[in-house]
Amino acid sequence: MWPKSLRVSAIVNAGGIMEMTWSFASPDGRATFHLAREGGNWVCVWRRIGDHRVFRIP
Repeated sequence: MWPKSLRVSAIVNAGGIMEMTWSFASPDGRATFHLAREGGNWVCVWRRIGDHRVFRIP
């Protein structure tokens, strides 16, 4: 479903919150998000975008 280069996976024990990493170089690129239904469609809800610190409070 997701391109391997984005490295998308579920965060363990985070109730449906996913993580995405697209760069390990400086600055590193990371984000957390979850999927939700809106008007019968699936939407991506971005939670945090930044560096590795986004995982402290996903």
